Amino acid sequence: CGDGRLLAAICLAYPHLSATGLDFAEAAFENAPFSIRPYLRLADLEKPVLLEARYDLVICSEVLEHIDAYGVVLKTLIDSCAHSGIIVITVPQGMQHWGRSDIYAGHLRRFEFQAFREELLHLGLELLSYRTWGSAIGRIYFNLTHNMNQSVLQRKSVIRAAIASVLYNAMKLDDFNHGNAWHQLVVVARNP
Repeated sequence: CGDGRLLAAICLAYPHLSATGLDFAEAAFENAPFSIRPYLRLADLEKPVLLEARYDLVICSEVLEHIDAYGVVLKTLIDSCAHSGIIVITVPQGMQHWGRSDIYAGHLRRFEFQAFREELLHLGLELLSYRTWGSAIGRIYFNLTHNMNQSVLQRKSVIRAAIASVLYNAMKLDDFNHGNAWHQLVVVARNP
């Protein structure tokens, strides 16, 4: 669930939906917007989690790379997804892209394109979309931040904020590029 921004946006856009956010850190609850706190649950993601409901949409964005026993989390995703429900997973792709930003973010791994695909298929998921993201524009941003140390990444300035905003919006162009060599992996799968 992280800081809850994605869950908050979903709850705001679709107030009739039943939503639940999971996180292992109590800080996630403390930092989450008050409006979504009733939807949050504390859970040790490296142990099987039993949810009260099965969901039509399950999102696991930028989580698996932080968890040693990520296979348990994948099983929880599948178990919590309704029959014919959709699972969306985003993870960093390719150990060749490993750098200081991964260490700073607490990543334990980056996922390899073909190996992760085979793992998801082995778990019985139907892959509707399986691609990488972050072509030339994303690569510029990634290279600018890749080897920066923590103190540089945390510095705030008007110029840095303006550059980040321009790059963030320019990276939306990457949505039109497809390939298997970029640094982020985006998966959309159906639970049969």
